[in-house]
Amino acid sequence: MLLVLQAILSCFCTLLPRVEPAVSLEDFYPFGPDKGDTQTIAQDDGGSGLQEISVAFPFFGDKHSGLYVNNNGLVSFLREVSQFTPVAFPIAGDRRVVAPFWADVDNRLAGSVFYRESQDPSILRRASGDVRTYFTEFPDFNATWVLISTWHQVTFFGGNSQTPVNTFQVVLITDGEFSFTIFQYNNITWTTGRHATSGGNLVGLGGIAAQAGFNAGDGQRYFNIPSSRTADVVSVEETTNVGYPGRWVFRIDDANVEVGGCNTASVCPHLRPCLNGGQCIDDCITGNPSFTCSCLAGFTGRWCQINVNECASNPCQNSGSCKDQINGFICECPTGYTGIHCQTGTVDPFLQAIITCSHFFISLPPNCLLAHKDLT
Repeated sequence: MLLVLQAILSCFCTLLPRVEPAVSLEDFYPFGPDKGDTQTIAQDDGGSGLQEISVAFPFFGDKHSGLYVNNNGLVSFLREVSQFTPVAFPIAGDRRVVAPFWADVDNRLAGSVFYRESQDPSILRRASGDVRTYFTEFPDFNATWVLISTWHQVTFFGGNSQTPVNTFQVVLITDGEFSFTIFQYNNITWTTGRHATSGGNLVGLGGIAAQAGFNAGDGQRYFNIPSSRTADVVSVEETTNVGYPGRWVFRIDDANVEVGGCNTASVCPHLRPCLNGGQCIDDCITGNPSFTCSCLAGFTGRWCQINVNECASNPCQNSGSCKDQINGFICECPTGYTGIHCQTGTVDPFLQAIITCSHFFISLPPNCLLAHKDLT
């Protein structure tokens, strides 16, 4: 099956001329202080706090009257998200999020996080036109509210003013009934912070890479942009589902996420190329048929054919032994340590014996005599 797909794809690739990746800043929705944006506090793992919004925003079947713009590359609805190492979707715990690039941002070191809600007529016209273009079944859509959130030249935790930076944007659009979002990537050069649980290197690569997509917060419903939580996500600005590298467009009001599209020959219904439950998305960069696969958590590769090695980032501390699982790992901890990452020290058995023996002032039990002998 893979050989057949490779042969088909090689034919497609010969038809595809070279395209310039990434969305230019000129094609971003306007942002910055001169546009009326608010800027989040320069704080590691911080954000905007709860922002009441003027139009209830439909997301995963519910309407929300407030949201949080989090420094770590996501907008959340039910609670602030300060977690810096992205967890594979789906996750529960009220993590209802729109995540253009969930990673360990540190805007104390470089860059800014901007946001504003807008009902400016020119912004609403642009948003309405984008929805009509990418969702032709909504020819009369008229936006009434837009949120523009932009992460501009932000670096990672453990970096400095000279380390690589990322620039990306998420736009939320609604008419009060239907809602859509646009992810835009201008420049992605790092994927991972340098905290021990993330595992990034000096230039912000390796370890547990950034997550991009949507999560309902119920542990069941979610959508991943292809390459999420893999090294390949550093090239997300070269990918698209609407014919413009660096731009992804979705409808997100319903119980499930619906991807935008364009008028090209469809590959997905005919080839069904994505393995291990992956979702096929028709690409349309040049009008020639191609596709990408949005993989279930724990799988990666062009066709979701590769089981992600969760042990590759060395998540187990204190000489713990890592056992890879589908969508996870298990750390077998050495004596004296416990926790998911073997990060928590426990009392040494000999010290515990001394503590126990110290309570016996008249006569020592046999195990205390043994402990005393071994310690001498």
